[in-house]
Amino acid sequence: MDDYVTGRQRNYALAMGIKVSHDSKGQEVSQMMDRMKPILKGPPNRQQLKLASQWSIMVSSKDSGWDVVGKLYEMILAQAFVLSVVRKIAGAKWQFYSESMLPNDWVVRMAKQLMSCPSRQEFVRSMDNSMSGTRSDAWYRFGKRQVESEAFLFVANTARQELARYLTPVSSHQGSRKARTQRVPVEVVKESGCSLVLVLAAAAILTLVASLFAAL
Repeated sequence: MDDYVTGRQRNYALAMGIKVSHDSKGQEVSQMMDRMKPILKGPPNRQQLKLASQWSIMVSSKDSGWDVVGKLYEMILAQAFVLSVVRKIAGAKWQFYSESMLPNDWVVRMAKQLMSCPSRQEFVRSMDNSMSGTRSDAWYRFGKRQVESEAFLFVANTARQELARYLTPVSSHQGSRKARTQRVPVEVVKESGCSLVLVLAAAAILTLVASLFAAL
């Protein structure tokens, strides 16, 4: 039986200050989380404080470890939302967040901006239909309504403006070393369309000239 930890478990464990790998066993992680639960009634642990500092999350002297779990988990979900949007518009099939190769500071910035806007924050909170396999991180699924939302479009448009080189081409890791090229975003195709036409036209002219010289 597959006992690997799920993406949701990894995210929640991280909020508790527990770092686990993709190959960690679910039962082992559950036991670690059970041992951590009574400890979190006291002050936040070192790992929690480190993450809170990296993400500019305010932690007061009155906050318990459980208080910080809630704050960290909200940011973890916001980052998962950002990564899922980029995965969607790039047509990628990343299984784990690390496969995206996106700049971490950019992902953090986008997540912070989502959480600083009440309407975007509420939308991310309402998204509870994330996919979470035992051999995959937890990704958000987007239907028509979600793709047309202000939160999705904010991340998507910013990514297209600032991360074009990360969006095309993209790679999918399917357990082998061979990368598979995925669909390029429509916006990128539009921007490069004129250049592509010029290149093809030039190639056709050169081919024609070469054939004429060959006939002489």
